Amino acid sequence: MILLHHTLDKNRERIIVNLLRKIPKEIRSYARIPRHDLKESLEYLFDAYIDLLVSKNSSNLKRLFRYIAKTRFAQSFPLSAILQALLSFSYELRLVLQDEFRKTSGDGRALFNCAMELIDKTTSESIFIFSDVYQNYVKSQIDDYNQYLNEQNQTLGIDLSKLILFRA
Repeated sequence: MILLHHTLDKNRERIIVNLLRKIPKEIRSYARIPRHDLKESLEYLFDAYIDLLVSKNSSNLKRLFRYIAKTRFAQSFPLSAILQALLSFSYELRLVLQDEFRKTSGDGRALFNCAMELIDKTTSESIFIFSDVYQNYVKSQIDDYNQYLNEQNQTLGIDLSKLILFRA
C-alpha cells in the first residue's frame, strides 16, 4: 500500500497532464470546459481518490462529487460522459503502474496485480459513490421544481389533481 501511494504520488503530475490531454479528445462534452478548470478538477479528484485508496475515507470524494454533479448537471453533461471520465482515470493509473512496476526489482508483476486489485476496487467504489451523489442531486432538483410548481398552482388556484383528461 505504501509503495502504491508513493508511486502514484510521484507520478501525480504525469497522470493529471495525460488525463488533461486525453479526456477532452475522447469525451466531447469536456472539450467545452476551460483547460484550467478541468485541470483543477482533476487535481482535486486525484487527491480525493488517493484519500479513498489509502485511508478508505470517502468524505472528500463525496464533497467533490457533489460539486461535480451540480456543475456538470448545470452544463447539461450526460451522466455517461461523467462516468467515462471517471473510468479513464483508472485506465491512466494502470498505464503508470505498468511502467513503474516494470522497473521494480523482484516480482513486479505480483506488485502490479495487487496494486491493480486495489485500484479496481477503489474505482468501482468511487463510481458507486458518484452514482449515489448524482442521483440524489437530480432528485433534489426534481423535488425543488415540483415544489415550485405546486406553489405556482396554489397561487393561481389550480388543482391539477381534479383535472380529468378525455381522449376522443
